[in-house]
Amino acid sequence: MRTHMLRIFGSFPAAAVLLAAALACGAVDVEQKIKNKSPAELVTLLSNDDFELREGASSALVKLGPDAKAAVEGGVGDSDPEVRFRCRRILNSIAYNERFGRLEAFAADTDGKKGLTLPGWERYTKLIGSDKQSRRLFVDMQRAESALIETAEKNPKTSSDLLVKRCQQLQQSMRYPQYGAGMHSVAAVLFLISDERVPMNDQVGMQLYNLCNQSAFRNAAEKGAEKTQLRVLLGAYIKRGGGRNTAYYRLMLAMRYDLKEGLDVAVEMLTTSGMSHHYKQYAMLTIAKLDAKQHIGLLEKLLEDKSQCTAHTTVRNGKRTVYQTQVRDVALASIIHLSGEDPKNFGFDRLVRANPYLFSPGTMGFENDEQRNKTFDKWKEHQANNKPDAKEAGDD
Repeated sequence: MRTHMLRIFGSFPAAAVLLAAALACGAVDVEQKIKNKSPAELVTLLSNDDFELREGASSALVKLGPDAKAAVEGGVGDSDPEVRFRCRRILNSIAYNERFGRLEAFAADTDGKKGLTLPGWERYTKLIGSDKQSRRLFVDMQRAESALIETAEKNPKTSSDLLVKRCQQLQQSMRYPQYGAGMHSVAAVLFLISDERVPMNDQVGMQLYNLCNQSAFRNAAEKGAEKTQLRVLLGAYIKRGGGRNTAYYRLMLAMRYDLKEGLDVAVEMLTTSGMSHHYKQYAMLTIAKLDAKQHIGLLEKLLEDKSQCTAHTTVRNGKRTVYQTQVRDVALASIIHLSGEDPKNFGFDRLVRANPYLFSPGTMGFENDEQRNKTFDKWKEHQANNKPDAKEAGDD
């Protein structure tokens, strides 16, 4: 038995040599058959019964690149499903190689002296600039999403659905931290959606809010080498118009990253009839957090608004207490903060600071109007005592 086994295994090296020789002969044979073939002739070989020949023809067409595109595009409509499948795959490979070649040439021209360009570059330079750091970010965005950028730049008016789909894919990747949505992919989506020609979509707004709050992007935008450029992209997105839900998500990003572009969104929310009181509280807090003293007058108009924003319930020693936060409460706390004072000194005893909102909305409310009125009266008294004429009278 042992001798028999040795004979069998001993024959393996010889078989391997024979197999290698056969494969080599086959490769040479395929090479000869496709040698000097025109693109059209290579396409006809895509339906050949010989698998190796079909593979060889596919590879040859990919290598020919742009010179083979016309013939391969014709094969996309072939009656043979194998030919159609291979032609579509070949066209994708040719397009990828073309984009990769242009991108690498652009990346190598670090000073931009050759005048090379890529889809979106002209709009990008107007928005961010063309210095080395900005150029580096653009290259990384292209490496991450070149096909998406090219398609969206060619057809901005019809690219909204494409961005929704890509954002969904990026969100799904967030479920696995090790494969989290790449920062440069998120930057590319921000760049594309900042284009006024691209229809705004509430779904993209919600998805972008989630993507811009993931740790990879947040770290880059707050302390990375490209933070300046990323904050410009965020600001451009926040500034552009959209529906009420989109406005809310843009406002949340402005608060997260302390971006002044959020002020226009906040003012719009506070001056638009029928706006949700839930949204209004964050608009007021945005004004307070961004230290927009010029809008104190707008907040003062809301000091009579008793609409409820939120309610917070606490249970202590078996006692249940409900604290109601009204629009006027948030307005007053914001005004006091903008005036350089601490709202806690005027009766906002439960007030808790909370990023990115400045104050937690649920801690700005009161148990009853008696407590609320005391706070409002104390602020009025403070204002009266600190008027210029009151100070002069006190000095006399």
